[in-house]
Amino acid sequence: MEALNVVLGGEIGALPTSYLGIPLGAKSQSYKIWNNVVERCEMKLARWKSQFLSRDGSGKEAWRSGNKNLMNQSKALKMKWLWKFNNEEQSYWKKVI
Repeated sequence: MEALNVVLGGEIGALPTSYLGIPLGAKSQSYKIWNNVVERCEMKLARWKSQFLSRDGSGKEAWRSGNKNLMNQSKALKMKWLWKFNNEEQSYWKKVI
């Protein structure tokens, strides 16, 4: 480990430790070890849900598309592909079509 540390740098730690919030080297079947991970995931999912889901008039949850107009976005994407089809002579997908 010392030789690797000289080459790679960093520090030599001890187990159990955590990496990106996930416990390493601990007994993985212990519920106490995973409580913190589960709580953090639940908090992140709750934030995600509030950002991308909203309740409609009937109280049901529906996907929120933000401020984007999906019809305009779809038209713009189609126009982009038409432009590429017209201007790119050697593209593989043009040969297939």
